[in-house]
Amino acid sequence: MKRSDLCVVVVIYAVAIAFFLMTIELPEEAQTYPTGLIITLAGLNTLFLLQCMIKAYRAGSLTFKNDFLDIFNGFQATQFFVVCGGCALFLIMMYTIGYYVASAIYLVATLYYFKVRVQWIALTLATLVALIYAVFTVFLKVPLPTGILFG
Repeated sequence: MKRSDLCVVVVIYAVAIAFFLMTIELPEEAQTYPTGLIITLAGLNTLFLLQCMIKAYRAGSLTFKNDFLDIFNGFQATQFFVVCGGCALFLIMMYTIGYYVASAIYLVATLYYFKVRVQWIALTLATLVALIYAVFTVFLKVPLPTGILFG
């Protein structure tokens, strides 16, 4: 079994627990959808863990192989830090100009940085905005941040 797989499993369980703790603070009628997603996430994570264990058992070794050097071989620090900086900027923009505008700017800038062709950027942007509007605004009636400039 690979150490990276075990780390992924632990991190996903930690995220699921953190989200669950935040979800139980919501009003009861707002807990259903996030709880379902959290249960699905934890269930899929458990299936991944079982799959890793079965593969390791079939290979005849339940020891942990350190594969971190292989994983980070060819790591592109510039791309990583640009995207991390973009995420931080996205949070600031979401607070100031709202979710829809901030997510559109972040998506376009990130895809442009990765040299995605313009027609695919436009298609992705239109799909994302339509999907978020349909799911969160129309179906779930979740108010998304409007920002201090528009709120």
